[in-house]
Amino acid sequence: MPEIGVYRTTVDDDRKAKAILDTICRELEAMDASFDLEDCDNVLRVEMGNRRIGEVQISQILQLHGYQMEALPVDEM
Repeated sequence: MPEIGVYRTTVDDDRKAKAILDTICRELEAMDASFDLEDCDNVLRVEMGNRRIGEVQISQILQLHGYQMEALPVDEM
């Protein structure tokens, strides 16, 4: 079963979101990653296949781009 992480972020720019997604997919080999910038929490969703989510690594990637995140419980989606 895929490991899925859902995060509230401060990302609010489509171009920056795409750059972050590209980095997550390349660096962490995520199966899928997407932002919902229409949501008030600017939600980032990352699917890692059978690997554990690298939450620290995802946070570091966002920080490198100047953004912050926090994990959301799956039941808040």
